[in-house]
Amino acid sequence: DVQAAPSPIEKEFCAVQANLRIAPLHHDAEVLDAVAKHLVPPDGGCRRIVIAAGLRAVGAGAAITRLAEILHAPIIYRLDAKGVVDECHP
Repeated sequence: DVQAAPSPIEKEFCAVQANLRIAPLHHDAEVLDAVAKHLVPPDGGCRRIVIAAGLRAVGAGAAITRLAEILHAPIIYRLDAKGVVDECHP
């Protein structure tokens, strides 16, 4: 029985502890603006863009909000990135 077998992991393991070792990435506002300009169609057409945020988005809430506003894109989050951006923001 798999559930009755002893665990090969010697100490307790929690995914949250693994996530704490991931450092947030640095974001550059100029690069973000350049990406946004590249994604906005020059003819005023419509692209369907969705921004997905995970743990590495922590600390980049303002930049993600600005990008979403420029692109008129919704933001979806992984559970570990909840609260990065105000979820009531239109």
